[in-house]
Parts: sequence; structure tokens; C-alpha cells
Amino acid sequence: MKTETEARAILEPHRWTRPPSYYGAIWPEYYVVGGQHRDSGILDQSNFNVTKQRLTPWNDAEVNALDPAWTTTTASHFLVGWVETIYVHQDAPVELLAEAAEIIESLENYPILDEEDYSAREGEAAEEGIAEAYKAYQRLDVYDGTLSTGTDVKVIEQLITWFSENRSDGLSSSDDTGFYPSDEELTEALEAIA
Repeated sequence: MKTETEARAILEPHRWTRPPSYYGAIWPEYYVVGGQHRDSGILDQSNFNVTKQRLTPWNDAEVNALDPAWTTTTASHFLVGWVETIYVHQDAPVELLAEAAEIIESLENYPILDEEDYSAREGEAAEEGIAEAYKAYQRLDVYDGTLSTGTDVKVIEQLITWFSENRSDGLSSSDDTGFYPSDEELTEALEAIA
């Protein structure tokens, strides 16, 4: 565990500062430890939720009667709809400051806090993308249904298996939003599983 001095040295550059044109609540006694917004990719969503999980042991900690040791806020934003931020108070227990510093330091060295959580979210997004793409594909004028090998659920399960086994990068996406197959990829997969 980091000492209080080490933790504060890592956290200090992450102290909250008022953004330009910002008129909401102010947080000068807090460090920004994580955040996400409406358009965040899978990686940011994963890291945000893992950060919250790692800070959970201090849910009931208070600095004083008015200030929690850590908190999450949501604010409106004119470009991305909303922004959610995780704050840790400067006077939080040393153990919490050390954990927040570990999170920040970990993200500076490697972009993923929890590979298992990120991979699970990426898989879920890919499965949703394949299901959505298949349903949209069924509505195309060129699709006559002859490639179907059973119920939609069965076909979607077969597609997920086929894509995970036959794509060089599995169900990963290049834009961190989840794999979504093209019509050509769906045609190839449907022909293969027929």
C-alpha cells in the first residue's frame, strides 16, 4: 500500500478544477479518479465500473457530516449529453487515497483495469451487435429467408459462435463500441452455418 505522501503525489495532478463555461457544483476538495459519458466506449465503461467497485469498501466513510469520502456525480453536457465523474475527497482515509492513487497509476501504465470485466463487456456488446445486425439483415429486400437454419435465437447463437471462431480478432471491434457485422459478413456466416 502506498503511503499518504506517495498517494497525494499521484492524486494532486488530478485535483478537480473548474472547466470553462461550467456553472454546476464545485469540487475543489476532491480528486477526479474516473469518469464516463453517454458516448463512452466499452473500455471507459469497464474502467468506470471497476473503479466504483474498488472504492466500494469506503461507501460509508465520511470526511465530515457534509462530505463523503468518495462520490459519483452526473452532470449535463451540451455535447455528450451527460458526464459521470468519480471523486475522492482530499481528507479521505489514507487507505482510500492509496487505492485511488493505485487506480490512477494503473491506468497510466495500462489502459484496462480489469481484463475479465472488459472482455465480458466486449462479448456482450458483440452479441447484441450480431443480433441487431441479423434482425436488420432480415428486413433487406435481397434476403429471402432461405439461409435460416431455425429460430432467430438459434441462428443468432450460431452466428455468435461462427464469428468468434472465424474472425481473426474474434468478437473485438476496432472502435470500442462492440462488433457489428456488415451485410457481407452476415451473408458469409449464414451461408456457412446453413
